[in-house]
Amino acid sequence: MRSISVKITLVLVVVSLAGALFTSFYIQDRTQKAFDTFIQDQDQQVLVEALTDHFRVYGSWENAHLVFLEVFPSIYHNNQGEGSPPSAQGMNAPFILTSPSGEIMDTSPGPGRPKPGSSIPMNEVEKMGIPLKVEDNIVGWLVPASTQGPRNNIQQNFLGTVQQGLIISSLVTLLIALSLGGFLIQSFTRPIRKLAGATEKVASGELGFQVDIESKDELGKLASSFNSMSSDLEKADLSRKQMTADIAHDLRTPLTIMQGYIEAMSEGKMAGSQEIYQVMHQQAKHLNYLIDDLKTLSLLDSEELAFQIQNIDPS
Repeated sequence: MRSISVKITLVLVVVSLAGALFTSFYIQDRTQKAFDTFIQDQDQQVLVEALTDHFRVYGSWENAHLVFLEVFPSIYHNNQGEGSPPSAQGMNAPFILTSPSGEIMDTSPGPGRPKPGSSIPMNEVEKMGIPLKVEDNIVGWLVPASTQGPRNNIQQNFLGTVQQGLIISSLVTLLIALSLGGFLIQSFTRPIRKLAGATEKVASGELGFQVDIESKDELGKLASSFNSMSSDLEKADLSRKQMTADIAHDLRTPLTIMQGYIEAMSEGKMAGSQEIYQVMHQQAKHLNYLIDDLKTLSLLDSEELAFQIQNIDPS
């Protein structure tokens, strides 16, 4: 049978481990999402400036894919010749370039990107996109795509470092929690163990045994109640012993008188008389009264004594 310390320790381990895992996964997920949002916002700002400069110079969106290539040269797995469209599997910044009317002019490469020539409803463009302005005129929109492209090596390394730090910090936190928890468990179960030992002593007959009260919380109140109970048991035992001695003395007195008369008459030292018989009869009645009192006390202790309640006139 496991002790309460072992049970509480197991619960602490399970709760601490679950809390550490949940915290680690939650922080990791939030960090990745916040990091992706930061990268996308950063890429978006750079693209807005580069695309605006491109339109200001060329007056159109022809060869706009070269802007993506110029701004993000590391996103392509294979080097492409200038003027040829990129054929990479994906890029970190998923964006769609549209005309002022929502017609798709170019997109960053990647799976699920719409083809140039198709259109996006203007309500979606205006809701999600960033206007590209040249001399206060909207010449196009830069719309973030719905899917996030793959991260580059630097970004992956950064997130890997963050993940490693989260794992290490979670393990350290778990160890600290277990260490502090072990100390708290010992301080919590110490008075319980003392009470258990004191209970065994009282059960073995060491009535009146007292335990030290180390706190004023519920355990301290429990220890105080135990001490009071132990003292009451000791007093009750002393009272029982005293009552037994008193009863033995009261019973012995009439028995001794009767025994003396009977022995004297049986040995012929005293002749029987009416007076002697009267004394013996009174002692026998007294003995019977004592026995009745013992019976009443026994019924009272067992809560079987029936009370007859009636009204009386105090006048």
